Amino acid sequence: MKVVEFAVRRPVAVVMAVLAVILLGGVAFNRLAIDLLPRMNIPVGAVITSYEGAGPQEVEQVVTRPIEEAVATVENVKRVSSVSQPGTSMVTVLFNWGTDMDVATQDIRAKIDYVKQMLPKDVKSPMVLKYDPSMMPVAVYGLTGRQGEVELKHLAEKVIKPRLERIAGVASAHIYGGREREIRVLLDPEKMEGYGIAVSQVVQALQMANLELSGGKVQEGSKEYLVRVPGAFFDLKDIEGVVVHTADGAAVRLLDFARVEDGYKDASMASRLDRRDSIGIVIQKQPTANTVEVMRNVRREIAAMERELPGNLKFRVAFDQASFIEDSIRDLTENVIFGAILAAFVIYVFLGSLRSTLIICTAIPVAFVGACMLIYFSGETLNMMTLGGLALGVGMIVDDAIVVLENIYRHRREGAGAVNAAVHGASEVGGAVIGATLTSVAVFIPVVFVTGLTSELFTPLSLTVAFALGASLFVALTLVPMLASRLLRDAPAAGSTEHGRFRLPRPSGAWLEPVSNVYRALLGWGLRHRRRTVLIAAGAFVASIALVPLVGVEFLPATDQGQVSVTLRMPRGTSLEATDRVVAMIEREAAQLPEVETIFASIGAG
Repeated sequence: MKVVEFAVRRPVAVVMAVLAVILLGGVAFNRLAIDLLPRMNIPVGAVITSYEGAGPQEVEQVVTRPIEEAVATVENVKRVSSVSQPGTSMVTVLFNWGTDMDVATQDIRAKIDYVKQMLPKDVKSPMVLKYDPSMMPVAVYGLTGRQGEVELKHLAEKVIKPRLERIAGVASAHIYGGREREIRVLLDPEKMEGYGIAVSQVVQALQMANLELSGGKVQEGSKEYLVRVPGAFFDLKDIEGVVVHTADGAAVRLLDFARVEDGYKDASMASRLDRRDSIGIVIQKQPTANTVEVMRNVRREIAAMERELPGNLKFRVAFDQASFIEDSIRDLTENVIFGAILAAFVIYVFLGSLRSTLIICTAIPVAFVGACMLIYFSGETLNMMTLGGLALGVGMIVDDAIVVLENIYRHRREGAGAVNAAVHGASEVGGAVIGATLTSVAVFIPVVFVTGLTSELFTPLSLTVAFALGASLFVALTLVPMLASRLLRDAPAAGSTEHGRFRLPRPSGAWLEPVSNVYRALLGWGLRHRRRTVLIAAGAFVASIALVPLVGVEFLPATDQGQVSVTLRMPRGTSLEATDRVVAMIEREAAQLPEVETIFASIGAG
């Protein structure tokens, strides 16, 4: 085999190629984005439209139905569903699997543009979104401080939110909870009727008075000045002094028929951290950003804000996806390393030669790094599926190296030189090794052609196993023969203790001999009683099929993130205060559990 001969006779080229793989793989491994699950293209889009002040029936009739009729004509639409709530319409569009969602969302926007003209003037422009699991919140924080609720929310919106959104990889930081300042104008209907003033006149007068206009430019000598006419309200007296004209032309001040109050906006949402009122901060990352790296930067920024901003601010974590990812990745990485060490130990026990073990074990790190390089260039991330594929491949990537080295050693026993034994030994089994590797790869490749959510989840795992096996094949046909021609000792003397084809120490040979005798006896019995052997194998297969219902079936195994989420749905029309009282009861019960560290409550958020 030309590849084997080149590798044995050009060791420097092989070493340089392996070093290049290790270098590129190391750089790729450091640049791999770390996430919990693979990037998934879920064929779901949504159109969200806001119509403030409208009831559910009105929203459905004038907003939801026209949008439904428009998006239903988009290509590859499978199902359209909608939810009409007070002031909000949400139309969900399910497409066929395999649909390019970037193109689909553009088609939806084009259809919505035709419908906009038919919607009422007060309806805000519809938002078209595509469902992306990577856009789910990566962290939720609760913010508390010595400030009042209004001041704390103002600080969160004007200072904390911009600082968080400036972090590389952060898509948005959403602030909710707290109290918002609201200026209320309470009209007296009797006085308005006496003056002959309508509500629309008051609204129009307030809008016209609360304006800042540009006055153009003024040139003085060689200088030019921009003129601005300030008209925005500064305090309550400015509002009370607004003039409203009656039908007969009389001017009436707002103070004469209304009362102006400085208060708070009616809350529609609230949040508490450890049973204390707090401001909720929901952080979302960009789709291609590294979740772990983003959250590390967020934690550093939050620590800096706690030191720099006034009011003894405290950020408490209610949810942090990166912590779970870090723990999961660390555990899985430790299992991969432990599996590699265990595989090396088993190889040494059976081969009985430290040099042979070291030659074979070179396949593990080189194939691992090579697989990471291929994962990076394929656009995948380092997640539970790809790491699972690497863990699965650790035990498989040494198979090719063992077969190649075993045949090389056989040639050495027969008296061949080191170089000739490496070339002829690896070439003889090269075709078998390639066939065996392709057979293993063929088991996983069909998953790539499966459609649906299964494909989105398990395609990265299949590709990772294929990458690991491909890298191990490269090592077995290049690096292993080259190292064997340089490191493998001469054939054992005639009186040395051996078992099979490998030279083993006496202890290993001693305990392997009974195993070999038992296997030889079973093999002889099977060959003499072929019919019984086939019946036993068939019976075992049928029995294993019958046990499948007892094993159970689930799409994904249950995971424990150390968090418990309780979702409470009250009857329609329940006020925020009534819901808050029920949530407070749940918080009190949860606080009595000794295992509970943090309690975060969000009321009215969904």
